[in-house]
Amino acid sequence: MRLRSGRCLESRQPAGARRRCPSRRCCEDKEDRISLLPDDLLLDVLVRLRCARAAARTRLLSRRWRGLWTHLPDFTFREVAPESVHGALARVAHTDLPILDVDLPQRYKLSSACVASLLQTAVRLAPTEFSLTVHRDTNDGNTAVGIPCFHRATSIKLHVHDFYLRPPPPPPPRA
Repeated sequence: MRLRSGRCLESRQPAGARRRCPSRRCCEDKEDRISLLPDDLLLDVLVRLRCARAAARTRLLSRRWRGLWTHLPDFTFREVAPESVHGALARVAHTDLPILDVDLPQRYKLSSACVASLLQTAVRLAPTEFSLTVHRDTNDGNTAVGIPCFHRATSIKLHVHDFYLRPPPPPPPRA
């Protein structure tokens, strides 16, 4: 169709007809250019997601991304099931984390043993800043949860609703 301005419009293709790509190269080029970036840049992308669960889901993008999230410098878990947090923290590739923040939703009621296990896992990762928010299963009884010693921590925030906490044991006397 020709417009008054002199420009031509392409005719519409009938329904079901395949559209050709103007540049065949874009369709033939199946190269994953993002995955070709160095690990440091890919980790920078994952850090900007600000959520360990979202970073772990990037494994679906490419095989190259599968274990990359385990090398994040900080880990934040919000609105994640306790089993998923345990599984993810068990796969973390390094220790000496700057930040470990775990905020479990109120719908997940945890036993004292589960909270103690979470704390022991956190100690293994040696975070500088540690924050934990959990809610107690009222059927668990009144078992106290022992707080382990976080040797590197400069900040610890425990929002443990309805739990009884036992402070860490005092350090042994120096000889």
